[in-house]
Amino acid sequence: MDLVLATLFAASCLFGVKNPRWMVAMIMLLYPIEQLLQAGAPFLRSGAAGGQVVNYVVGVASLGSALVVARRSERPFMGLMNTGTVTVTLLLLWATISLLWSLDRVGGLEMTLANWPYYFLRILIASFLITSVGDLRGLWLCVLTLGSSLCVLILVNPGFTSQWGRLGIVEGGKMSSNPLALGDLGALVFLSAVLFRAHGLGGWFNIIRFTAAILGIVVALQSGARGQVFLSFAIALAGFPLALRMRNIRGFAVTVVGLLSFSAILPFFMSQLLEGVAAKRFSYDELLEGDSSATERWQNVRALFDAWLMRPQAFFVGIGYFSFGVIGGGAVYSHVIVADLVFELGIPGAVALVALSWSTFVACKTLFMNHAADPVERNSVAILIAVTSLFYLLANKQGDLWGSTGLFMLMAIAGRLKSRAELGWEGPPDQFGSPPWLMTSDRERASEPGATQ
Repeated sequence: MDLVLATLFAASCLFGVKNPRWMVAMIMLLYPIEQLLQAGAPFLRSGAAGGQVVNYVVGVASLGSALVVARRSERPFMGLMNTGTVTVTLLLLWATISLLWSLDRVGGLEMTLANWPYYFLRILIASFLITSVGDLRGLWLCVLTLGSSLCVLILVNPGFTSQWGRLGIVEGGKMSSNPLALGDLGALVFLSAVLFRAHGLGGWFNIIRFTAAILGIVVALQSGARGQVFLSFAIALAGFPLALRMRNIRGFAVTVVGLLSFSAILPFFMSQLLEGVAAKRFSYDELLEGDSSATERWQNVRALFDAWLMRPQAFFVGIGYFSFGVIGGGAVYSHVIVADLVFELGIPGAVALVALSWSTFVACKTLFMNHAADPVERNSVAILIAVTSLFYLLANKQGDLWGSTGLFMLMAIAGRLKSRAELGWEGPPDQFGSPPWLMTSDRERASEPGATQ
């Protein structure tokens, strides 16, 4: 199986070079891809070099894909330096500077040096690979296809076992992988499957969507990632009105039935898949008072606030990036990125947070308003909004600055598409030759079949 997985990975990278949207999907799902390969190849999880092999291969493939975009696209660099990308860049630079007065300068420097390549991979290269709203439909289909495949391969792989209610790679009696990455995978697959509209793909595709949604739920539950389960479910419900227009009673009725069906699915799967420690993790008491609970997160924020309050200079420049590791009682970071930005990075961090959040909101709103009349493009933008919202909320449940590059990538993509639209160039709707079954005719757009699916 190890040889099969390695072959599939190599083929996927080669395919991604010629299909930028597939490449972006691989970048989005990089962590679960890495875990899947590590499950059967111990050398990939031992030592710094082994742990970076997958990242290097994906990085080289993404550069090849960027060259394809640069050659085939008109004005490919237009909109690359948008408000979101510039703000993220300045934020990361300020965090690096703040290491000069950080309470954990050594740990912060190690974290920065280990993660700076993700800035180029996700925030610059990945956003460069998406040049138009038309690319988004192909991206979400790739995420759905690749993500569902990863879910299947992880669930059948004997290298993944459950420990204390968390699915992952157990080595030497300890969990050596990050279950939250699998939770992210499940949530992303579930959300994209629920909201993706099968315009022009036929009724059979709805079966695929349903199967993908089930796989996503199963993986998210097995990972023990409670936030991913509940947040993806809530955002899926809220995203329905954005993902499709309800122009008649039939469309409205089908949507209501869909919402009720989703409400029934989650308790069923929780009762079927969870037991013992895993089931206890999803109990009301554990959510509020247990490990990684809401109470614990609030205590982390209070610890940061108290440390910030005790240092007068921190009012302006913060207590320094990665300082929570010294004051957190064993935890490396607070898991609440808003608190990290305000208290560790001071006024510059708070300003960057507001600017980044507002610019992303404006970009998403502009894209949605510009494409609301077209059912296919409306659906693609709606999924971008939903996934960005999911990652934003997760960043305030489990995130840290450098661990949020996936969120920053989505913000950069939204900002780039808005900038290209304002500059009058979004590019053609499909410039990389989508297969016929992904094309949507004008007649199908006009009839808006997604409103009744």
